[in-house]
Amino acid sequence: MKITYTGHAGLFIETNDVNILCDPWKFENPAFFGTWSVYPKNDSVDWERIIQKTDIVFVTHVHRDHFDSKFLTELLNKNKDVKVLVPDFRFCTLLDDFKELGFENFLIKEVTIGKTQIVSYPSETIDREREDSCLCVDDGKYTFLNFNDSAVTPEHKESIFSRFGKIDWAA
Repeated sequence: MKITYTGHAGLFIETNDVNILCDPWKFENPAFFGTWSVYPKNDSVDWERIIQKTDIVFVTHVHRDHFDSKFLTELLNKNKDVKVLVPDFRFCTLLDDFKELGFENFLIKEVTIGKTQIVSYPSETIDREREDSCLCVDDGKYTFLNFNDSAVTPEHKESIFSRFGKIDWAA
């Protein structure tokens, strides 16, 4: 498994079976009425390579510093085969936001491709305006937990350890 940091909460996870892009946000697309930008700039990231290699995009939640609609539209326009993994939220405005951009190929909650298991864990917290989530990726050798700013509940931990036995890396 190879993990590349793309800026802010963004990660590009490559396994032998599948490539997953998490929370992409490009510097030239400021969020929150133009008041937030990726820092440090991520203009040196090879976005074209990532766009072409992405099999699955995963966005943890709808905040615009995680859901960069301009970039996601670019991704879909250049990579028509991309799939979206969406957590099994009770109220999934995230799914609606992806549909509004034109995405149609959705995976819900989890998927296994080859030896790689990818599982999303929804998190509902009272201090957030909307739901959040984390992602666990196991390629048969390593287990990575991408929980960025979401809560990992005791139930998540129990599920992860019963399924995978360990967490090798977390971010």
